[in-house]
Parts: sequence; C-alpha cells; structure tokens
Amino acid sequence: MKHSFLITGASKGIGLALAHRLAAHGHTVIGIARTPTDDFPGTLYPLDVAG
Repeated sequence: MKHSFLITGASKGIGLALAHRLAAHGHTVIGIARTPTDDFPGTLYPLDVAG
C-alpha cells in the first residue's frame, strides 16, 4: 500500500535521506524546507517562518 508523507526540514540531512528512502519504495513525498534543493524526490515547498 502506497502512502503520502509530509516531511519538514526536507532539504538536507535526515529529512532528505528519509524522502529518498520513501520515494524509492514508491510513496508520494511532499517536503517543506527553508532552502530549496533540486535533489528532492517529490514536491518541495520553500517555507521560512523566521521573522
């Protein structure tokens, strides 16, 4: 069964590694991160809430 996952901090480190692993298993991956990256295996939304 395939699922959709939302990952925060998705542009590097653990978040990016998790996104790659989930996508490799056929899941849909959506990410939120301050810094966009071309390496994300799904849809990545840039979001910076720092004021």
